[in-house]
Amino acid sequence: MIVRRSRDNPILEPNKSQSWEARAVFSGCPIEKDGNTHILYRAESLPHYHAFAKTNLIVSDIGTAVSNDGIHFMNRKRFIVSEYPWEK
Repeated sequence: MIVRRSRDNPILEPNKSQSWEARAVFSGCPIEKDGNTHILYRAESLPHYHAFAKTNLIVSDIGTAVSNDGIHFMNRKRFIVSEYPWEK
């Protein structure tokens, strides 16, 4: 495998239109499958009020995205979604 730094760095940036990944995205882990590059990455939300904790929190989530060229990623979504308030 040859790894080269992309001129399009960074290849992932925070997505302000999705609160769960609006503060930061980092620590991407790419894999290649069926000619596409899939990436798992850590994302941080903007601070927002959580009723369970009764305070503002920044939540860290795992996101996933896919690319057909290894640089331009689409279909960004949360990979692990909490079901219960105490999981947040």
